[in-house]
Amino acid sequence: MAPGEAFGHELDALLAACDREAARTDDGARLGAGTLDLEVRLRGARLTVDLSGWTYSADLTDDDDGCDHAALALDLIGAALFGDLRIVAERWPGRAGRFTLELRLGERWQPGPVQGLRPWNPFARAAVSVHHCALPRPAAYRPSAAPPLPWAPWAGRAGFFGALPDEGGAAGSRSTASSTSTTSAPGT
Repeated sequence: MAPGEAFGHELDALLAACDREAARTDDGARLGAGTLDLEVRLRGARLTVDLSGWTYSADLTDDDDGCDHAALALDLIGAALFGDLRIVAERWPGRAGRFTLELRLGERWQPGPVQGLRPWNPFARAAVSVHHCALPRPAAYRPSAAPPLPWAPWAGRAGFFGALPDEGGAAGSRSTASSTSTTSAPGT
């Protein structure tokens, strides 16, 4: 299964586990949850995830990099839905905004990647809004032990990146995982 197709299946499973249904568009899906606006677009192999103005883009190629990008995108979406991250948007009249992704670390928020620029005028007043969602986390989407990446500090926050890939699926596949795995004691 191509990473783009596997990503679509995993996204549907993630949203279904959260009891959410996204409005379908020609090339993706749109969802509002809490104060967070989520839009996912997949045009060919190009994936774009927009979280209230903060965007993540990647190419879902038919190789390990494509699978990793799909897992990172799913972790980003899961982290946003489960309250592990928020977007702080600053907007100035007549200017594009500045968007900061912040990650939850215990009881505090750690600023992460920033997109956009502040105006040159230090006295310009920004309208600041915080976009956040905190849906209950299904057990299947608990964080993985993957260390955060410098360019993707949300890696593993929903259990996709760093999980063992299923045959033919995206890394950390949930929708094809079954609960029929067995374990046995050593020597049995």
